[in-house]
Amino acid sequence: MDRKTIRVCGSTEKFAEFGCDGIFYEGECQNIVVTSVGEGENMPSDVRRSLVGLILPTFFTKERLREQGLKISVSDESRFAYSSDIIRVLESNGKYKAAERLRRIAPNPLYMCSFERKNYEIVT
Repeated sequence: MDRKTIRVCGSTEKFAEFGCDGIFYEGECQNIVVTSVGEGENMPSDVRRSLVGLILPTFFTKERLREQGLKISVSDESRFAYSSDIIRVLESNGKYKAAERLRRIAPNPLYMCSFERKNYEIVT
């Protein structure tokens, strides 16, 4: 993750931007491995297929954002990844076509993509 974060003293949590430049929410970086193709509407199916087996950095959970006052209509235990991080992972794995497709639909580096719990495992 190459964006600005603010560390919370004495914690593994940090503040990072979510959706808008300059608005920070508390979260924690957690890598996931995508285990199956999700059904999300915020990413084309060919890009979702390209992500299976890849490790992605995520920062926010639905639950943590809800605690901070955001109402998001995704399933419980969903995690969010910045589109710019997903593009970087796709490119580093030689999946340039999928990376370019995502870049076209998500030109804002703060655009978030959600991953449902049934489609990922936490990387420990």
